[in-house]
Amino acid sequence: MLFRDNFTNEEMARICLMCTATAIIPSSISLLFRPRKRQFLYALVNSSLAFFLFSFQVHEKSILIAAMPAILTFPLEPFMTFWFLQISTFIMLPLLVKDGLTGAFLGYSGVFLLLVKLAVDNLKSEKHQDMNFLSILWN
Repeated sequence: MLFRDNFTNEEMARICLMCTATAIIPSSISLLFRPRKRQFLYALVNSSLAFFLFSFQVHEKSILIAAMPAILTFPLEPFMTFWFLQISTFIMLPLLVKDGLTGAFLGYSGVFLLLVKLAVDNLKSEKHQDMNFLSILWN
């Protein structure tokens, strides 16, 4: 809080903008010179996490902005994506308790765990190697 009291809101917004841009630039340059689907997905995750980490006003719910592109990386990194999504929803637990949604949180977390287990099992089977994540979940 002491750091924030030394700057005006405009100065803090500029500092946040510079930090966010600085965090996004490496993955953007890498994507510019090596445009691949994998690089694009990682650049999406990187830019959304940079926006979350260096925002001027951060709220627990803004982690959902980073969770959306992270879901797309599930076929590439199932373990890391699973844990990132679990931690990002756990961050919102105080808000959910306050709103009386603890039961819904636990229920949906259980359904998510089941879907991830089914998806990982199907990803491991050889007959589904060429399918995408959504078609695996659908089947």
